[in-house]
Amino acid sequence: MYASVGGAAANLVLVTLLLYIYGTTYRKMKTGFTLGLALFAGLFLIQNAVTLYSYLTMMPIYAASVELHVTLFTVTQTVGLGVLLGTTWK
Repeated sequence: MYASVGGAAANLVLVTLLLYIYGTTYRKMKTGFTLGLALFAGLFLIQNAVTLYSYLTMMPIYAASVELHVTLFTVTQTVGLGVLLGTTWK
């Protein structure tokens, strides 16, 4: 579960960077598409904050049988957000 906590924390950082980029872009070019990206990143930020909170508070409750699945889900999301941030940054 510690890998999941680390991944969720990394996701918070990645989504915060995306939100910053999209917000800055929206202030310069007020388009609906950019606003949608900023809202998407904002909702992802909320989702990842709740996920991190749930991992930290319910870690003893998680069964060992789901730990691998939770970790794979979190790591996959981290990789996907990293690719999105890399693409957006360029």
